[in-house]
Amino acid sequence: MTGNHTEKAVGFRLPSEVPFTENERAWIDLIRLASNNSDPRPALSLVQGLRRIFDDSSRAA
Repeated sequence: MTGNHTEKAVGFRLPSEVPFTENERAWIDLIRLASNNSDPRPALSLVQGLRRIFDDSSRAA
């Protein structure tokens, strides 16, 4: 961050952010289910794997 930015993160959300939508909650539940509640860090390989899944599904649509 640069300048006089004074907001502090609470968990992984900034206080100024709006609450999660129902769809966002559903994605979190899906990630918890897929990871067997292991709470994995967003490692590069996991992010790339998810991107491939979404790229493949958007091409099929």
